[in-house]
Amino acid sequence: MAVLPVEDSNTGKPRFIPALVTPQRSLPMPERFLEGYWYRAEPRMCSNSEFENKIIAKVDNDWYQRGGCPIRPTCPAESGPLLSAIFPEGDPERLRNLAYLNALGFIQDDFIDDDLVYPDRSEGQASRDVLRKRYETILCQLRAKEYVEIFNRDEAGTTFVETFEHWARGGIVQDSDIERNFEDLDDYVTWRIKHSGTLTYGPVIKYLHHITLTDEQEEKVCPALRLIYAICLFANDIFSVEVDWLYHQTRSKPDETTFSNGVYIAMRLNDVTVAEAKQIVKEKILEDEGRFLRLRDQIVKDAGEEDRDLLARYLSYAQWIYSGYLVHLKFTPRYRFDPGNPLCPRPEHKLKDLPGGKASDHESHVEGNAKGAVNDHPQRINNHSPANGNIKSEKNGVIKHPSSQENVPERSVNIITNVIDLLHSSSLIIDDIEDNSALRRGQPSAHMVFGTPQAINAANYLFVKSLAEIQSIFPEAVAIYTDELQNLHLGQGYELHWTFHGGCPTEAEYIQMIDGKTGGLFRMASRLMKEQATQNRELNVEDLLVLMGRFFQIRDDFQNLESADYARAKGSLSDLDEGKYSFMLIHSLKNAKDNQLKSLLRLRSQQGSLTTEQKTLVMNALERTKSMEYTMAVLEEIQAAIDERLEEVEAGLVGQEVNWVIRAIMVRLRVSFPDSAFRTYQ
Repeated sequence: MAVLPVEDSNTGKPRFIPALVTPQRSLPMPERFLEGYWYRAEPRMCSNSEFENKIIAKVDNDWYQRGGCPIRPTCPAESGPLLSAIFPEGDPERLRNLAYLNALGFIQDDFIDDDLVYPDRSEGQASRDVLRKRYETILCQLRAKEYVEIFNRDEAGTTFVETFEHWARGGIVQDSDIERNFEDLDDYVTWRIKHSGTLTYGPVIKYLHHITLTDEQEEKVCPALRLIYAICLFANDIFSVEVDWLYHQTRSKPDETTFSNGVYIAMRLNDVTVAEAKQIVKEKILEDEGRFLRLRDQIVKDAGEEDRDLLARYLSYAQWIYSGYLVHLKFTPRYRFDPGNPLCPRPEHKLKDLPGGKASDHESHVEGNAKGAVNDHPQRINNHSPANGNIKSEKNGVIKHPSSQENVPERSVNIITNVIDLLHSSSLIIDDIEDNSALRRGQPSAHMVFGTPQAINAANYLFVKSLAEIQSIFPEAVAIYTDELQNLHLGQGYELHWTFHGGCPTEAEYIQMIDGKTGGLFRMASRLMKEQATQNRELNVEDLLVLMGRFFQIRDDFQNLESADYARAKGSLSDLDEGKYSFMLIHSLKNAKDNQLKSLLRLRSQQGSLTTEQKTLVMNALERTKSMEYTMAVLEEIQAAIDERLEEVEAGLVGQEVNWVIRAIMVRLRVSFPDSAFRTYQ
């Protein structure tokens, strides 16, 4: 049986289990907010929580000043703002970074839930689409502006932004994922952890408290952190039961009762009422808290002296997350509901009694068609393609956000973006086959999983599918599509020719290849968007996108040889094994005083790959010719040209808008050249 807080015999107040470290920046949670508090761990509140309230107010002001629509109140809970409750000991400056983005995250939730308030709903769906696109652009611009400021003022900014974006994306789950049966609450919460933002609590703890853990230390705290995730998710489910059902009935599929809330899972598994299911989930939470507290103490007890203080700090910060979150849930206005609503679940309801609901969740074996089954396999190969990662999101940002300044219809933007995605995935599958590359972004290449024939077929399927989509926009779209595809294949042809014949291109020829191969997709998107633009039609962004294509490709070359993370994802110095001429190799071959590098490249063509020792010699040759430094200088030159061209584009815009999205992308992709770049090759 779970144990609730014990009352102090002298004061009659709850006697909480303290954290393992002495708080420095927080105060005990005020007693008036502790009525009905379940946990044994002590909740706390940041001693300067007012700063978060000011930031929330600033976000609201920034949103409305840019023309945003009315939104659900972002006012904090009566007990205090969220981050001040769950990260009471966080670095104040870094909490400010998170607070602004977190407040924007609540507006993003309104997009996901379709809870935006449109001022002119009566004008019909087309008007709503235009307004929604405008509001989404405002949100993206505000978020990107904050990213740029974080990148510029915080040395850990890039890591933090990546963590936050993962957190923000965590709550977006497709219906097909939600509508599934769970065997028990453990099965449910395992799935829920994977599909929610809680997975980023660990990285956020480290960011806010300036903590760095080794892989071994991460492994030690992982089981404890998982219990924190489960506690927070189950608590959220209890407090959101009514709101979740109301949303489910009004927005989703009212004849289904299997969706992402542990209380409804408990109702189905145990045939109990809402009130009884809440109690079952609450008991589960308290059991998990007891397990966490015991595990917390055991981890610290078993740790070596050099690890003990660090692990105690980390686990204390984790403990304050779930204790503060419960208080926040009890007082946040976001989960308040009207009990008089006829669709609102009542404590005595079972699943069969829920307004509008049905108790059955049997899978249908009748509906469906063969066409879906036929289309499924190529799509699974596409889903496997690691093109669907960070670089894809950056390229989509480059493609989509000039469209916001040209006011391209949302339908056209979605089709064009999807066409570029399909072509990008198709080209990567074929590239890996042509290059005989075993890895793509840390995963086996598609042909290494499904075999070369199936991979080629899937790539062709994606190619044909992209053509079918492009035909639905406007008649001239196919001409633009085929024109840029010719450029793309010519660019790829140059690269294959150089690899096969062993002929080293000049820098100018290499740039020409990039402009055809990488820049082709950017130009295609730009030309298609321009044809659909309803304002700023004379806006010329093609030069800007060509420059960005060059930056992406040369940066990719640089990362392949310099970045340890890239090496893990793509394979150690994979471009050398594939026989490709990178920007650094071209410079080094031109400036080398001996023929060693040429000899090594000839050996690669004979052997099919290079040994580790031979790669070391290649890297040493690049060091002697200072080719990495030269490439860094070229990247900086291209970045400066991008900044200059972006300013020119922005100066010609209606409204003089700054494109913070592209600025954030370029700041994030900025490459630094470490002094230790060659340390592993000495």
